[in-house]
Amino acid sequence: WKEKVSHNLIRPTSVIKRWSFFGGTAYVNTWAPGGVATIKARDFEAYLRVMPHAEYVSGSSCLFEGVKDYVNGYLSEIGLSTSTFPIAFPPFAEGSSAIEPGLVPSSPVMLSYPDVATMATAGSESRLDGGMHFEQSVSAGQVLCSGIGTQAVAGVADLLA
Repeated sequence: WKEKVSHNLIRPTSVIKRWSFFGGTAYVNTWAPGGVATIKARDFEAYLRVMPHAEYVSGSSCLFEGVKDYVNGYLSEIGLSTSTFPIAFPPFAEGSSAIEPGLVPSSPVMLSYPDVATMATAGSESRLDGGMHFEQSVSAGQVLCSGIGTQAVAGVADLLA
């Protein structure tokens, strides 16, 4: 939060809504119930809620990085390979969306990753795909939290020794 308060940068969704302030009426092609539509930029709303605090740095990408380091550090600590630890989530059933129930997804969706690092990368990139962050914010969050999970594993190992 210290970094968010320090930088206090605007989110992508807020930039889109303000395009019209630069002269004239701006339009955006976006997802709307039933498919893609062209709407006035000032009327744009993100598909998922975008939090009303500063954009930079991405706290989510920071958390993904910390979890990745922690899980990989723990796996290494107990002698397991970090590259052969697949992650699979329960499937999202057809029509199970809270935003568009009965419509989305149109078929079951299964998220699975070959390892924790791949899952963390996908989670961080989801912040870009969802319009919550700009690219620099995601990479800065990863850098900011790199090593935190590794330090946590080392601290727990010291306590247990």
